[in-house]
Amino acid sequence: MLVFEKRTPFNTTKAKFKILIGCLNFSNLTGMPMYLYRLGKEFVSRGIDITIVSKKIGGHILNLATKAGIRCFQIDEDEYKKEKFDVLLLNETESEVLLDHFPSTPAWNYIHSASEIDRPITYRPQIRGYFCPRKQVKDFWEERYDYDVEVIPIPVDFQKFRKYKNKKHNTYNILAPCTQDTLRKPMLLSLIKLAREDRKIRLRIVGRDHGALNNINLPFNVEVLAQTSKIVDHFKWADEVAGIFIGTVTLEAWAMGKKTSIYDEKGRHTIIKPYKDFKKLHNVKNIADLFLQKFNEKWADIIIPHHDQADLLAQTLKTIPIRNYNVIISRGGTFSENCNKGSRVAKTEKLIFANDDLVINPQVLWQMIVCEEDIVGVQQYFPDGETLCLGVTFNENWHYVLTNNIKDVLYPSGAFFAIKKKLFRKLRGFSEKYINGAEDQDLFLRALENGCSIAFVKESVIHYCSQSEGRFDHIQEDDRIFFKKWSKKKLKLLFSKYK
Repeated sequence: MLVFEKRTPFNTTKAKFKILIGCLNFSNLTGMPMYLYRLGKEFVSRGIDITIVSKKIGGHILNLATKAGIRCFQIDEDEYKKEKFDVLLLNETESEVLLDHFPSTPAWNYIHSASEIDRPITYRPQIRGYFCPRKQVKDFWEERYDYDVEVIPIPVDFQKFRKYKNKKHNTYNILAPCTQDTLRKPMLLSLIKLAREDRKIRLRIVGRDHGALNNINLPFNVEVLAQTSKIVDHFKWADEVAGIFIGTVTLEAWAMGKKTSIYDEKGRHTIIKPYKDFKKLHNVKNIADLFLQKFNEKWADIIIPHHDQADLLAQTLKTIPIRNYNVIISRGGTFSENCNKGSRVAKTEKLIFANDDLVINPQVLWQMIVCEEDIVGVQQYFPDGETLCLGVTFNENWHYVLTNNIKDVLYPSGAFFAIKKKLFRKLRGFSEKYINGAEDQDLFLRALENGCSIAFVKESVIHYCSQSEGRFDHIQEDDRIFFKKWSKKKLKLLFSKYK
């Protein structure tokens, strides 16, 4: 028995791990763009190839990204579409189009805020998980959608933003680094009012003006400055840094030891302090580790019972994206024995049993592992495109036969199906009384007896079908064992219950 791993030939160079990051706007030095830049820079330092694709791109952050070795493209360019990526990391719904450009690449969705522009990309099995920067965002979207969202914090550049003690001065300096949009308008209006009421306050608003301050007369102690890559100088100047949630601005202020205020949607503020493990949680190295752990997570164990067709097995292995699957090749026994041996070394909670003469694809695997039913089947085709079967039903003589009719099918073919490991063990696996025949019928009928649910996915596989030597040598004995256990009366009862 072999747990299969891909190995690079000695005379070749191992290909770089390639991540494509999609987003709506990569032109600001704030929030989400800075998150992606810092994360991408860390990945590049580890030898990972990073490409950022955005609808809007440019400005200082593009220069920083290019200098760091991050390749950047506008979303409507064609050059990046010719490449092959290992992972997609998608931000905002605008980048959903990348799923269609790279349909065989697993994707994760990062939801940066609770605003509509950041709503999750849903109903796409290609999306393997959802991330967000803080618990408030997690709670908001989990309440609206039946999806789990995992918090992966915002990275902070602790070298650039480090402790700094202000020189004594006669004013109280407040910094609001932001894009001045309607989201931040209540905060800005409150700060301006504060500055009007207290002449000792100096308010500095740094960022792009998107209309939040239009037609507002500013007092002498309020200045509005353009966005800059030298924001650290403004942080040094400030006694207090204002933000609208615990985002990049707040975290950078904490890193520099600054007093920090958070404003709500009505312009009311609260002074907040760093929480426990602040530096550990927001260290970019730790955050990159979290992403890579998720990108390399195993989703299921694919168990392949193998007999004698090595060329077909090699073809099957080439069609499995094994970064996220444990592939277990088991041989030396009957079909049942090999399957059961493989299941005993499985490490995940989902088992996928696959014949060694299949052509599989990522889409069918994604659909199988997201399906919540106990057992999941798949439509099979012959290599020439002719329909093979969807699954199994019983004819008028109560003998099991293959069918392509979803209305007739009772359970899948054992050539390719998924089952929960807990259920497989409860059923005690395949009966080893059978020799390469009827063992799958027996397993699925026992599952139905136990009230298990069965479903079929839309995607399909190619099956070279019954290529192993001696495949039908024991069919009569297998049928004798099967029909001795499963009488017509028993089968009629089960059939009427599920039809």
